[in-house]
Amino acid sequence: VTKRQALKLLSETLLDRSFQKVMIAYVNNDTFLKLHMNLLRDNSKAIQFEAFHVFKIFAANPNKAPKVQQILFHNKDKLIKFFDNFLAERADDEQFVADKAAVVSRLAALEAQKSDGQAGAGPRPVVAS
Repeated sequence: VTKRQALKLLSETLLDRSFQKVMIAYVNNDTFLKLHMNLLRDNSKAIQFEAFHVFKIFAANPNKAPKVQQILFHNKDKLIKFFDNFLAERADDEQFVADKAAVVSRLAALEAQKSDGQAGAGPRPVVAS
């Protein structure tokens, strides 16, 4: 119960706009990403559900730290397959289903890191000087 409540509080805090700097620092930490990826496989469905709400913030972050990007890209196929049947008993929860679809979409769109540490997003525009 304590772990679930802590995850719920963390999720609510990270999504609170007044804690945006904390959220950005948190989701750019690869250790926290690994922690939440493991919590997605917890024995408790309630823990899995709360861990998902934090994990989706990592997936949705458009400016991922290079190490976070690398971990997500390296595991994207496994994660997409994992989410196929993840918490299937919540199929009637429209918000959860939409969030899960959004996470899978973001994971599917991930690209490998370029040598400059940036995610590959196609050619960069040329800026005239």
